[in-house]
Amino acid sequence: MLLLTATCAQALVQLVGLVVRTETVCAAILTPVMGLLLLVGGGFRETNAVPWALRWLAYLSYYTWALRAVLLEEFSWNDEFSDYLRQNSLVDVSYAGCVGVLCALGAAIHTAAFCVLVWRGSLGATAERVHFRSGRAVQVGRKRMHG
Repeated sequence: MLLLTATCAQALVQLVGLVVRTETVCAAILTPVMGLLLLVGGGFRETNAVPWALRWLAYLSYYTWALRAVLLEEFSWNDEFSDYLRQNSLVDVSYAGCVGVLCALGAAIHTAAFCVLVWRGSLGATAERVHFRSGRAVQVGRKRMHG
């Protein structure tokens, strides 16, 4: 479960990193996004306590599906926690379903990142890197050939 969650998080970081140009901007965007996904996914509070306008994000949050899978795997056999599972609407999902959704989310985010990578490569833009010692901007990458 940890591997699937880390794969989804890595895919999201990869997607945002391909869209923006610097690590600072990527971190500035991802910090509130990851916090929001964790909040709506049940990491800090119950999913029913999240405002109704943000509840739909729980279905897109990989934290939701990972937490549901862990709770179902660990506590579904125990009658004491059945009320907690019912209160958080975890009785209508299965462990295999949660794993399947995590795999689908990871594949979808990786596919989106690959599409962004292909799209950026098709623009013919070359990367610009600042030379360490001279401070000059140096063009790196391949140039498009015409003809």
